Order: sequence, then C-alpha cells, then structure tokens
Amino acid sequence: MRTDLSGDPAFTDLLARVRESDLAAYAHQDVPFERVVLGVNPERSLARHPLFQVLLQVQNEPPALPRLTGLTAQPHPVEWAVSKFDLGVDLGEQRAADGTPLGLTGELTYATELFDHASAERLAADLALVLRGLAAAPERAVGSVDGPAPRTAAAAPAAPEPAADPGGSTEDRVRALYAEVLDRDEVGPDDNFFALGGHSLLVTRLISRIRAELGRELKIRQLFQHPTPARTAALLTDAPKARPTLRRAADA
Repeated sequence: MRTDLSGDPAFTDLLARVRESDLAAYAHQDVPFERVVLGVNPERSLARHPLFQVLLQVQNEPPALPRLTGLTAQPHPVEWAVSKFDLGVDLGEQRAADGTPLGLTGELTYATELFDHASAERLAADLALVLRGLAAAPERAVGSVDGPAPRTAAAAPAAPEPAADPGGSTEDRVRALYAEVLDRDEVGPDDNFFALGGHSLLVTRLISRIRAELGRELKIRQLFQHPTPARTAALLTDAPKARPTLRRAADA
C-alpha cells in the first residue's frame, strides 16, 4: 500500500496515516486474493514478482515453537540462496526477559542482477541511520530527519566500441525497441532510458524484447550501466546468444 507523505508530516503523524490505511485494508481482508490479482491485472514476467519488488516485514512477536513431548525446540534460521524480490528487508523486535525493548535486528536480501554486495551494505547502513533518526525525534517532520550523505555514482565499466555496422542497423533496431518499451515515437542514440521515464520493470521488458528480436542475452545490470541505445548496441557485439525459446510440441 502506498504511504501519503504530503505536507511533510511528523513521523508520529505518518504512523497514524499508515495505521488508518492498514485498518481500511484489513476491513476487506475477506476478499479472495485471486480476485485482487484479477482486478490489478499486473503484467506477468519470469524476471520479477508481478505485484511488488521490494518487501519490508517486521516481526514483533517471538516465533511460535512446537511443544513436543520429551524434546526442546529452538528456532534455527536458514539462509536463502535466492532472493525472491529485488530487495527484501526483514526486521525483528528484540526484548529483554522483562519485556524491555532492546531495539531491532534484521537482514537485507537483494537480487545480484541489480545490486552488488557493497551497494547492499550501503542500503542497510542508510536504513539504520534513518531509523535511528526517526526513533530519536519522532515529532520531527520526516523530511528533516538526517539521511545519508550524497554519494558520487561510480563510473560504469566502459562499453566496447561499436563494431562496423553498415547502415547502423543494430543501433536502429535497438532504438526502435527503446521507443516501443518506453511508448515513444522516437528515441535518439544517446537518449537515456531512465531520463525518458524508464524503470527497473521496463528494463526487464526491454531485455526480453532484445532477446526476442535480436537473439542476444543481456543482464539487467548492463542496462543500468549503459542505458542508451548506442551503448546498448555496443554491448550486443560481445553478448552471448539468447537461449532458444521453449515451445510446446505440436499434437501428433
């Protein structure tokens, strides 16, 4: 659910807004989830979750342990080798034996196609910094809470120089795919995908279209680093061939 930040509210007021939205949603929790999906009708893709890409969950109750005769059960965390979402933040409240709050602990999972380990560590540290600021002064406007210092983006790896391409056919076809995905009449060779309104969901669609039309496989991170038709066309020079599409066998 979206959060209303209009008017730059205090953190306490923001929590009240979120609570109101949540209670309104819970009033309709009897609606079948399948009906919600049909109503939203999200675009399906094997590259991402169709409804949301960032998950934040807070566990404020201790884990329920089974009662087994003659045995003592303890929770044992299991590491996930695959991230289900672009980003996942799992927080848990910690309390002393007498119920005194001891703060939060948590972990962040990330899709390695979009983030490297250093970037994920920075995101986790930035989140902790903002949470500390909100907890220290919940009456302050959320926009005035000290956040992470601006960082200079690291230079992207240089793309290979475009190979000889009579008539610029590859670049022209990439430009056409950019225009198709961005729903624009025309895209120039040096136009930035994200400056034209692109985002991570459209990146996956663009990669899918490049795979289908040009028969080459690109990674999401490559499109983030080289987001213009000219640079993307240059990447295709050394890009591996796309895997063949699986098709249903014809009935005998």
